[in-house]
Amino acid sequence: MKNIKNIIFIAALCIAAYLQIQVSRDTDLINMYNGVIFNGNITFYIRCFFLFACYSLYTYNEFETYMKEYGVLLVTREKSRNRLLMRLTERLLRLIIQIECIKILCYVVLMIIIKGRITANNPFELIKIVILNILVIFLIMFVQMIVELYFSGNIAVCISLAYFLFSLDISDFIERSNLVPSKMNLLMIPNLMMKVRLDMLIKDTGMHFVVIGILMLIVIILYLLIKRQFLKKDII
Repeated sequence: MKNIKNIIFIAALCIAAYLQIQVSRDTDLINMYNGVIFNGNITFYIRCFFLFACYSLYTYNEFETYMKEYGVLLVTREKSRNRLLMRLTERLLRLIIQIECIKILCYVVLMIIIKGRITANNPFELIKIVILNILVIFLIMFVQMIVELYFSGNIAVCISLAYFLFSLDISDFIERSNLVPSKMNLLMIPNLMMKVRLDMLIKDTGMHFVVIGILMLIVIILYLLIKRQFLKKDII
């Protein structure tokens, strides 16, 4: 079952990579992180949502299963609950990084097959946007993981997908409206994983490091808040 899930997931990433390559103007690797502009074409929104759904659905029930199989065993052996939460967090981070590597590999292979070559004109900028993508996905999936631990995987997935769509809708409304400064779109986390939106919101590339630092701080604060409740959770 796990192998079938992996095959379907890789196929979905290949489809997403292929669709992105078809609209890319050149062979630069960073194009895979373009995302969708504010108030853009509906097909671009569908592709972005499809790619995000790959992450959300792949981690579906991953942690609920882990808790039932390993979490109970760890607690019954009188190990620390804090250790269990740390392992869950590490597991999630490894999973996100693995997915990101597979996504890049799919894009590179298909780009070489379709257009004959792949380039990286600005490796430094590419590294920054990759880090931002990992942090944004990790943050949203971390919330999904926590919801899954307390409720069900169905509810957790619905919440993460709804948040992604809600953020894009609100961002488009803010961009159209003159009542709210466009910089407010930086508060909509999914915007931070799309290069075309970041370029509109942040002109100084050095600010990317500030955004990365803020995201890391949010993750740490969220972890500490969840930790207090997790220590009280009835696992057995």
